[in-house]
Amino acid sequence: MRPTTIDSRMESFADACGLIPPGAHRLLDHEARHHGAEWIRRLLGKGLACDYVIGYAHGESWWTFCFDRKSQDDVADLCTEVWRIEGYDSIGRGWSDTFKYWPDFDRWQYQVADDTDARRAGPRLAVGLH
Repeated sequence: MRPTTIDSRMESFADACGLIPPGAHRLLDHEARHHGAEWIRRLLGKGLACDYVIGYAHGESWWTFCFDRKSQDDVADLCTEVWRIEGYDSIGRGWSDTFKYWPDFDRWQYQVADDTDARRAGPRLAVGLH
């Protein structure tokens, strides 16, 4: 079955990007509200920094992904979604990139932008994420 919800899309990206270690678990809202890291409490608990947020933890380490979906008017292919995704982790790294997503295939792909600043760009995830 293909992901059909925003939640399943976020989990699909987190699985595909390869940044989350195998032992990490998804943070639930009640865990986020009591997490030791202020960023996690503010981002996942009661606050919102973007349209959709997901977070993971493993021991003292954590990772967050913020998702903003582009308007379908900005996408040439009606079978494709375009997402701006920001990632942050517990050692201070942060990035923001644009990805295409094909729901029918549960496939993510990094979208190269003309104005991408190589110093600010996030990790170069595989060209075709699965």
